[in-house]
Amino acid sequence: MAKPAAPKKSLFEKAAELLWRSDARFHYELDTLRCGHLTFVAYGDDVIQSSLPSGLLLKAETDIGDVLQFIHDTVASRDPYSPPRHLGGNGKELEELLMNEAKRLEKDGSLTMGRYGTMVSMVDDAWLPVPSLPDFEGVRSSGRQFIIEAKVCSQPSFRIQNDKIKQKQLRHMLKRSRFNVDCYVLIHFNARLGRTFYEPAFTVAMQILDGAGGWAAGWAQFAECKEKDTEFPGLTRQLAQELGIPVKWHIPPRANKLRPDLLGLVGAA
Repeated sequence: MAKPAAPKKSLFEKAAELLWRSDARFHYELDTLRCGHLTFVAYGDDVIQSSLPSGLLLKAETDIGDVLQFIHDTVASRDPYSPPRHLGGNGKELEELLMNEAKRLEKDGSLTMGRYGTMVSMVDDAWLPVPSLPDFEGVRSSGRQFIIEAKVCSQPSFRIQNDKIKQKQLRHMLKRSRFNVDCYVLIHFNARLGRTFYEPAFTVAMQILDGAGGWAAGWAQFAECKEKDTEFPGLTRQLAQELGIPVKWHIPPRANKLRPDLLGLVGAA
């Protein structure tokens, strides 16, 4: 006699099991998904309801990714430090937010930060830009310097290639790190939504330190590589979260938009 087929799992059951197995914040038991004080329950095949006054109406075109996004966004709505879901891919929006936060902190006497100037070279009677230095350099109230190169990534991983980050930028930071300057590649990973997945946004700072071992040594290997087409291992989202310094977001006093917690990264001392 044929073994009866197992009952088909609902979208909510599939999403809840994925979260339970991959994210320690979630616990799934007795058809209820929990994250801290939040709970998520499915009512038939029509709606997923949270303990907040919010729900997700399931339609024919709803996929697991949509369910995962609803759950992640509901959890993020309770966290005042959650990063924005999406920033402009060219990094200019992130740079502007960092500068606005630096201006506020300068008024408080905590730190000062400015942009490195764009360098140009005369070629055939025309001024042409040359590979630039990192985006920002700053000094804390203690006198200790820091350098930041800001990036935004919408892909599964951040590619260590010249079209994403310049070798000259890394060489500059590696050299300065030998003199106790704190150097970071600050990367905001935009949220990614697919039919079967949802990856929430997050921001990390990868410290650039001359002589570092492990995966971090790849920054120096790339910086000194003479072959422009050499492939280097990309920085996956999972690896960035494991190795990077988490950067929180906040809405400062008298501001109406989220900004990176710059002081939390570089420190006040």
